[in-house]
Amino acid sequence: MVASSPSPLDNAREKHASRRLPTWFAYPLSIILSPALSALLYSFVPDIMGAPLAAVSRSLNEEWQIGALLAWRLLEITLAWSTGLDHFDFVQLAGMANAPYYTLLYLFYGIGFEPLALALVIDMFSLWFPFWLLRPLNYHNNLRTLTTPGTTKDLAVDKTVQMYMTAFAASIYATIVYLSLVSWLPVFLINSFDEVLTLDFAHNAVFPVVFAACLPIGWAAKDFLFSTSIVYARASPAEYKRFDPKTASLADTVMWNMGVDQYSSRESVLFRRTFLLAAFTAVHSFIRVFATVEGATIYGAAGWSALWSVAALAAGTGFLYVGDS
Repeated sequence: MVASSPSPLDNAREKHASRRLPTWFAYPLSIILSPALSALLYSFVPDIMGAPLAAVSRSLNEEWQIGALLAWRLLEITLAWSTGLDHFDFVQLAGMANAPYYTLLYLFYGIGFEPLALALVIDMFSLWFPFWLLRPLNYHNNLRTLTTPGTTKDLAVDKTVQMYMTAFAASIYATIVYLSLVSWLPVFLINSFDEVLTLDFAHNAVFPVVFAACLPIGWAAKDFLFSTSIVYARASPAEYKRFDPKTASLADTVMWNMGVDQYSSRESVLFRRTFLLAAFTAVHSFIRVFATVEGATIYGAAGWSALWSVAALAAGTGFLYVGDS
């Protein structure tokens, strides 16, 4: 009797497992390596590049400030590790979560593009490198690199589909940000951020410019949410789970209330990743803004982070219905 050949997903899982390092070794090393690498790289930043950021940053003299930043760095690495993210997933998640902080400084605190870009590269590299060094590429990312037939694989890598999904996610982010800029956000910034220097962008905002600025976030959201979840799509009706109120979890109930009465692996993965992105964005943005930006109140940091968290939830919801169609 001839054994059936393993599926591409099985091959990718086996490749992932074969490269896995012992957690007891790799996880503590990543905890040490990431902040150490960040501190080392920032020590090489010229004063002329670091001065603009220092001018709008709180003096980190309080124990709670230093403790909160260190605790969050530990927690975000732990969260990424425990949820099985690889370096590709983690840098996208961290990039989207850092966007609100750097956008605030660029648009409303008058910080130039060059120092912010340098700081962002350091932040991303210090998170990406330990995961690249210590963790294998996830099997769903491995699967996307394999040459296999089928609609799922095609949708996950097709350039036209990827372009449309990037524009789709960027348009959702841009719509929410733009509507906020032309309505409640300027007054909120004045009342909640004591050191805001300019509101010119808010007063002169036009949707095409906001959309273009959101394209990098749209690309990351497309990959983190749509491309990953579509790998797990199943065509067989037997694969679908129906809502059962007696055994339904909180996630099942939320999806039911959103109009999804039956769901597959794709919807489950998309729901978990959307929740992770929204929660990670909210917490990361709040801590980063409130702990480091001079003049930021607790309400200002919460409101600013909530804006981007809502955009992440909207993007995930959009991908839910687009994927079904």
